[in-house]
Amino acid sequence: MTSAVAERHGPLDDMINAIGTAAFPERFAWGLREMCGAEFAFIFRLFETRPVEFASVDCEGTHRVEHIRDVYLGNRCWEVDDGISALDTENATCFPMLKTDIKLSTSGRLRQTLYDQLNIRDRVLMCTQFEGNPLVLSITRSEQHGPFEKRQVDKLAVHSATILSIVAKHCDIAMRARRLPGLLTELPAIEQRVLAAAYSLTAREVQVCARYLYGVSTAGIASDLGIGTETVNTYRKRLYERLAIGSHRELLLWYLGLCGQLQ
Repeated sequence: MTSAVAERHGPLDDMINAIGTAAFPERFAWGLREMCGAEFAFIFRLFETRPVEFASVDCEGTHRVEHIRDVYLGNRCWEVDDGISALDTENATCFPMLKTDIKLSTSGRLRQTLYDQLNIRDRVLMCTQFEGNPLVLSITRSEQHGPFEKRQVDKLAVHSATILSIVAKHCDIAMRARRLPGLLTELPAIEQRVLAAAYSLTAREVQVCARYLYGVSTAGIASDLGIGTETVNTYRKRLYERLAIGSHRELLLWYLGLCGQLQ
């Protein structure tokens, strides 16, 4: 993250701009480090008290985050983690933000694993609901950096709703993208889905839209439909105006949202 970018965008702005992109882990890590001096962050969902990882990010580039994750999960630390237990509340819609000084944890097993073995000193947990299960963000600091300062925790508390919304939105897009190959393999099926959208697209706009989603170039679409490339570009421009989008990436996100609604 360059200083020029940092000057133009605050941490939250940078996180938001990276939603749904491959750059999200890096931008999210930078944002947390700027906001509260975070070293590691873990995003996971809870299924019947068991955490299932979605992403782990290293805010300082030490490459320790995977090791910490593997030890925590391998030792089944969530079973003795009071913080996780407090968040695993069925049908809850409002979760507390929990700060735990691991060095002072009442669980000897948790303290031995996280503090003694992994050198994790402090942790902040925040949580929201995502597709019927708790979606948890765990932010940690090592003994070397010491506990989070009060001002840092207060800042996280002020922005927790926004941070969780960012995480949930990125998870939603990423999970849809994982299902994307099956949604883009048959041109007739793509056309049918686009045709089902409530945007009153013309038949030709549907054909052009579906072929762009299918991965056909402008020249390829022109050849396939028997029209000129300028005509294809005109249909694309009209399509973007109807959908209120401005790029192929936004077209793809629109299509993912459409598929989610149809499902």
